Amino acid sequence: MLRGLARNPAAPVSVLLRLVDSWPEQVCDGLRRRRELPPPVRDAMLHHPSPRICGALAAHPQVDPLARAKLLADPAWRVRMRAFGRPGQEPLPDDVLVRLLTELDGPPSDMPFSREELIGELLEATRYDQRLFRLAAAHPRPGVRRFAAGPCAGWTSGRARRCWRMRCPTYGRPPRRPSRTGSR
Repeated sequence: MLRGLARNPAAPVSVLLRLVDSWPEQVCDGLRRRRELPPPVRDAMLHHPSPRICGALAAHPQVDPLARAKLLADPAWRVRMRAFGRPGQEPLPDDVLVRLLTELDGPPSDMPFSREELIGELLEATRYDQRLFRLAAAHPRPGVRRFAAGPCAGWTSGRARRCWRMRCPTYGRPPRRPSRTGSR
């Protein structure tokens, strides 16, 4: 019943704020599925201590990129990954993507994914946007630039390789490795 009330477009802001404050776990899915979130409710969700409420905000189609940028600093890794974006959301600003690429090059110790898996998630979230590759190519960290140069240069997971091949028509096949038998 609380989820339905949170999703109800006729529910007043005061009721939604009370739901977020009193029953966050029960209403997060209903809030995420709302067509629109009133600004006071978005602000309350952005500063809420519950990772589920913050994650629901990060996944909402109407959340602005600056709010998602703030959620990228959330202590919960699930919230951070949801803040990468979803189809239909506005893209993150360039400076935020550059900072995110830096973090993904050396993921936090509490992150249960490798940097290759994380970059794969970011590629999917940005829908393989060429802007991400341009930012990575000009990045100050060599590990991030290796990602932009191609999977054979350091980002070698199968998923990253498939993503790169799908997105870059000039990439073609990976370079041939010399034969181990000594023939050239």
